[in-house]
Amino acid sequence: MNIQKKESSRIFYAFFCVAMRKGVIMSWRKCRNKLFALGLSALMWGNTFSGAVWASDLEMQNTTVQEQENVMEGELQEKSEIQESGPQDTDESGTKMPESKISESEILETETSKETQESKLKQKEEVEKAGLEKEEVEKEELKEKFEQDKLLEELEPELVDSGLYEKNQAFHLFSATSSKLEVKWNESFASFDSGLMSAKDKMNSSIKYVAATDKNNPDLKGKQRAVYCLQYNKDGPLGDVSWNGSGRIAPSLAYLLYWGCRYIGEQSVWSGYQTGYGWKYDYMATQYAIHIVNNEYSLNTFYSHLLNSSKKESFYKIVKKMTEDAINPVYYNPFEDGWQNFKYSLSDTSVTWSAQSYNGKAGYMTKWISQKLNDGQVNCNEYIQSRKITVDHNATVIWKDSGDSSDFRLWIPLSVYLELQAEGGTITASVNGTHSAFLSGWNYLSVSNPDDFQKVTLLEGGGRNVGHSAKVTATVPKKDVKCYINLQKLDKETGLDKPQKNASLKGAVYEVRNAKNIVADKMVTDENGKATSKALEIGTYTVKEIEASSGYELDTQTYTVTFSNTDVNQTIYRAEVKSQEPVHVPKEVSIELEKEILEKEINFANGEPVFLFEVRGTKVDDTECVYHKAVSFTREYVEKNKNSDGTIRAKVTFEHLMEGVYTAKEIKVMRYVLKDIKEISGGVRKGETVVFDLKQNEKGSAVFVNEKKEWQDWSDDSYCENVIPGKAGDAK
Repeated sequence: MNIQKKESSRIFYAFFCVAMRKGVIMSWRKCRNKLFALGLSALMWGNTFSGAVWASDLEMQNTTVQEQENVMEGELQEKSEIQESGPQDTDESGTKMPESKISESEILETETSKETQESKLKQKEEVEKAGLEKEEVEKEELKEKFEQDKLLEELEPELVDSGLYEKNQAFHLFSATSSKLEVKWNESFASFDSGLMSAKDKMNSSIKYVAATDKNNPDLKGKQRAVYCLQYNKDGPLGDVSWNGSGRIAPSLAYLLYWGCRYIGEQSVWSGYQTGYGWKYDYMATQYAIHIVNNEYSLNTFYSHLLNSSKKESFYKIVKKMTEDAINPVYYNPFEDGWQNFKYSLSDTSVTWSAQSYNGKAGYMTKWISQKLNDGQVNCNEYIQSRKITVDHNATVIWKDSGDSSDFRLWIPLSVYLELQAEGGTITASVNGTHSAFLSGWNYLSVSNPDDFQKVTLLEGGGRNVGHSAKVTATVPKKDVKCYINLQKLDKETGLDKPQKNASLKGAVYEVRNAKNIVADKMVTDENGKATSKALEIGTYTVKEIEASSGYELDTQTYTVTFSNTDVNQTIYRAEVKSQEPVHVPKEVSIELEKEILEKEINFANGEPVFLFEVRGTKVDDTECVYHKAVSFTREYVEKNKNSDGTIRAKVTFEHLMEGVYTAKEIKVMRYVLKDIKEISGGVRKGETVVFDLKQNEKGSAVFVNEKKEWQDWSDDSYCENVIPGKAGDAK
């Protein structure tokens, strides 16, 4: 009887501590009723009463005394520190679960001595007291932090607005407009598998999720986040829940949220935590693991509540593994305030174009390009917080929706596409934005009546913002285009492609230069005055005649031709150039030739030095001609015209020649040989001759330099014979 009184006193004391710790304000009548019920239950249990009182398990419903006894018995058994007997709380190798997870079943079940019972109760009371003190410290720290945030917002709002200070509340619901969530639930474990869990069982949990009608949180691209309870002995909240400022959940619970079932309709993230029976079972496995890791009951107790279904062992095995893994620190990498595994990318790094109008304008568009934020397991686009795209060539960015993680595509007008197609070009889009730094969980309470409903949590992004960037290129391939210039030479007087009289349209030469003034081609006209350039690239070119055909004047005009890519499918472009030239009236030209010798080499005893020049040519009318002229050095001429350097020159001029091409040379004479040809104008030297182009030039000239061989080189009967054919009177 004394033992029963001591147990009753401990229950009264424990309930009082919990009430004070949680700040619960009750009327004396309500408190009295609860204390009476608890005391009565303790007296009825007698020596079979075992276990220590847990604060979260002492909030009883206003039911009958017998119902309170049943609930209390279950709660105390689940919270005891000594593991209940049986194989359920060992792994496959027989190793026991960590001590923190062992059930508190019946501490004093077999002890009958007063001394043993009091020792056990004292030990448990010390543990409980230490736990209460730790919770008080943590709660005070959180309260102090919350008050600091509140004070900072009041005193220095500009810091918050500028982003220099981020309050705790900014951690969760990154895109929500309020700290509220709308929670819904409808289907319980028993409703879809009554063979594994009884509908009347207090552990029969329901599937909870963020309602699709929640207008404050439209951030998950159609996904519905799974919501989990943290106090199984209370009803789950329905409707609005609010972040209560108590901070994040423990890392072990965040582990389960991260690797377990995140979204309604999706299986657990890690395949090792998938039951194999579908996402609903995965949700329940995650929920039960959360309750167990949260110290609400033990694995063994949970096992005892499962019905003998064919799924029992395999389902329990998953829950057991999740529980054991969640309390193993080796799995908490890279956990720091939350899970930090995010990697940002785009669905494509390069895309192509297809013809598609936009806003009534013809152009080209890419396919939809998706943003991807991945945590190494699943797509986490819902945690992208901002977006910005820069794109060259003034391309238009089209967003699929208004969300920060929206897909997008690029569009350019036809004119830009054609321009890029001509040379081949690439448009680059650079995507920049931010996403949540990590994933974790937060505590939420019912808005309407927080004391009567469970705390809930869910996986969500938060913390500081982390920048990300990626690029995608859209290439317009270069089209194989060939451009040709078609030239037509015409008679300017008649406007026809037929020459007059002895003139010819054949043989005119036209030079084609590109925009860099580099010769790209040379065209030569045929007998019809036609010429076609080689294949050219798209661009701008100039065409100019550099050599006229026989009987026509040189066209001095420069023609400009520009090739543009005006059709996506066209590969050959042509441009027409008409060059009109008047019939050429031959002009008179002349050739001046000089002979240079040394005065000292002249020996008038041998006679006056005489030299003979020959000019042979083809006139513009294609007739051939030959002209000869001689120069002589008389004593009198030498005396008057000798130069200070000892040289003396004599010249001869071939006048009234018809324009054409002429070749001049000297005819060999006795005692003098050709030493050099210099001071050439209007022509070029070729061996011992000079070729004068007197179609382009009106006058040509050159100096032939001779030197004398000694008389010993010649015999008395040596001679040089020169024969001048035809008449020499054509040239004056």
